[in-house]
Amino acid sequence: MVNNLVLFIPGKAVPQPRHRVSIRGSRAVAYLPKKSPIHAWKNSIESRLIQAGHNNKKISDPVKLKAQFLMPIPAYLKNKVSGNTPHIKKIDIDNLLKAVMDVLTHTGVIVDDCLVYEINVSKVYSTEPGVYIELAW
Repeated sequence: MVNNLVLFIPGKAVPQPRHRVSIRGSRAVAYLPKKSPIHAWKNSIESRLIQAGHNNKKISDPVKLKAQFLMPIPAYLKNKVSGNTPHIKKIDIDNLLKAVMDVLTHTGVIVDDCLVYEINVSKVYSTEPGVYIELAW
């Protein structure tokens, strides 16, 4: 593993929601509502990847993924927690990660998310919300 990609995406991380299903004609169709905040979050990640020139890398080697989600500190905890205090409230870490992995695949950074063989992910409070992403291959 000699190549790596490190990127920070500022903003409040949004978890990947479950798809909704509706019947159209005689077919079931899965979709995400257009007003879902996941679309803006994924667009933000994609924009940062493109700005940094990382889109269309087409990594096809085994990949290690490290992600640190920096969650905003709520007002009622301002004086009780500091940066890097574990965030153990709602918003499941796996749903946060799913959104990131979807964008990495969609933008062509990695060919398929099955190439990720090792994941190190954390979720902590921070005064600067966002996510650090590091790929090594």
